[in-house]
Amino acid sequence: MKKILFLAFIFASISFSVSAQQQRQNAPKTFDNRNGMKHEKAGQLKDLNLTDAQKAELKKSNEALKAKMQALRSQDITPEERQKQMEAIKSERQANLDKILTPEQKATLEKKKAEKKEDKMEERREKAEKMKSELDLTDEQSAKMKANAAANKEKIQAIRNNSTLTEDQKKAQIKEILKSTKQENKEILTPEQQKKMKEMHKKREGKRRANNIKPVSQN
Repeated sequence: MKKILFLAFIFASISFSVSAQQQRQNAPKTFDNRNGMKHEKAGQLKDLNLTDAQKAELKKSNEALKAKMQALRSQDITPEERQKQMEAIKSERQANLDKILTPEQKATLEKKKAEKKEDKMEERREKAEKMKSELDLTDEQSAKMKANAAANKEKIQAIRNNSTLTEDQKKAQIKEILKSTKQENKEILTPEQQKKMKEMHKKREGKRRANNIKPVSQN
């Protein structure tokens, strides 16, 4: 039941934030802020008991890959080609990491990644349960939203896996699915529930913006 609620309410939330979703999709994706060195600096590898030699090798590898990313950003190429080269750099990083870490360290790292992923999933499930309670959904509404969520998730996954589409085409098709999801949810939710959903989304976006704003120095 929790998985059902998770799927349903993730799509319900998405339907009221199409523009924000598109802004995030259109933002430039970089090696650093997605799967790169910042994760290591944040402590992803801090519990692996790296030797000084391993740390030196990682630093050398990261600096080389960072230079490649900086060079890539300055190239006048298509988004598709840029993404292709970014994926190649990410693959190179993983290959370098596999060479540097011991089998035991790699196993520990994978375990940490799995735990982090599960923590995020649990957090989202809790938010979904809270949303269901606050919207006071009926069993019928929950069932309909479950069906819509499953269908739309499958459609989006198919689009992302379609190698014949360009990145822009994928974004456009996903945008249409999000729009249709918004309309589907309007037909399921009552006007009062729709209003509550918008208020919840507005509050969530406000918190997100506040967390991204740095305090002004008083010096």
